[in-house]
Amino acid sequence: MTKLTLNLAKPGDAKPAALSLNLTKAERFTVKLLWDGDADVDLHALLCLGTASTPPALTQADQILSCYNLAPNGVLPKQADGRFALPGGALVHSADARDGRADGVDEYIEIDPAKIPLAPGQTAEVPLIAMLHPGDGSKRFRQVQNARVEIVNSSGQQLLLADLSAQFANAVGVQMGTIMLQSGLPATFSPVGVGFEQDFNQVLASFQ
Repeated sequence: MTKLTLNLAKPGDAKPAALSLNLTKAERFTVKLLWDGDADVDLHALLCLGTASTPPALTQADQILSCYNLAPNGVLPKQADGRFALPGGALVHSADARDGRADGVDEYIEIDPAKIPLAPGQTAEVPLIAMLHPGDGSKRFRQVQNARVEIVNSSGQQLLLADLSAQFANAVGVQMGTIMLQSGLPATFSPVGVGFEQDFNQVLASFQ
């Protein structure tokens, strides 16, 4: 199978010189990313599908919720307000923020597991990832002011709070957690908290 890769550029870029919480399937999640200053940080989410005998994996480009996957270079259409979503609306991303100068939340992703149709025996995982845009050069999270991620459920209960600037100072990306689903069973959220130094395409390769 051809590996899925995305163009890690945005319009206007210069050319480059095992804790878990049991939740109902009706639960919804919101991932909030906040930071200050002129760094460019992005939220990404993946919809990996599998079966009882095969682990969940990426197989199609339309399973990648990322600003790098927007048309025309990618496959996801952008709405008039800048938001974009996977087909079916299970994963919805806010408009892409190019810096952290806005008040409050800079980017968010909303996940509705009920909109992920699973056949009997099918499984799904939704890895949740924050990454520095490679156009920012050799920056690490220690060079980003007050970068933090909060994950809450639909009742506002905080499931995860991470200070990326402090806890993942030497990383360029972090997998904060994963939402896991299995046909006929409640969804579970598992914090992960793994930092990495690869670019986003190398991260994608690890889920294929």
